[in-house]
Amino acid sequence: GEVSTDERLRAEGTAITPERPSPGSMSGPSQQESRTVTLEDYLACPSGDNLLALGEGRALLLASSLGDHPNIDRTAHLYARVTSCYCESCPGPVRRAVEQTVDAVLQPVSEAGQMQELVNGILVQIGLIKSEDKQFKPVKEVEGPLLALAHVARRRDFPPETADILIAFLTKSSPILEPANVSSARHKLLQVLHTL
Repeated sequence: GEVSTDERLRAEGTAITPERPSPGSMSGPSQQESRTVTLEDYLACPSGDNLLALGEGRALLLASSLGDHPNIDRTAHLYARVTSCYCESCPGPVRRAVEQTVDAVLQPVSEAGQMQELVNGILVQIGLIKSEDKQFKPVKEVEGPLLALAHVARRRDFPPETADILIAFLTKSSPILEPANVSSARHKLLQVLHTL
């Protein structure tokens, strides 16, 4: 083939070849390999590692996946997916990536004055409000969405009346809120809500 000197056609990057364990050795590569994750890969398997692997543009990429006009159901669903890896013990880079992504995803909804509707959508996603869709299944991991709501509640654009509604739902008895990690997340969120 022909070699092009056109700067616009130049590709940069690092080729990665996995290390193969030596015969008789059961251990894999000695250091974590770089990898590329697409938006589709991330949405199929959201995790802290996959979120970080999306790269620095992750927040904008995920926010733009929602389109130009805020759709509460799709935004709440994406919020639940992104925050599913958010926990008290997750590493700092993952926490920051989740918070930045949540801020970017919620921005259009906030600008449209639909934060209350979004919070209701999040409560549907975690199963505290029953969905009208009979086929809908709430997320299994509730700790992350609750902890991330504490981050959301600290935002300037968070409506104070929304705090009262959240408090009402979080103080009701529900089997969803009983596991120890979820109970701890609920407590942290309630602490933030009571300061508003």
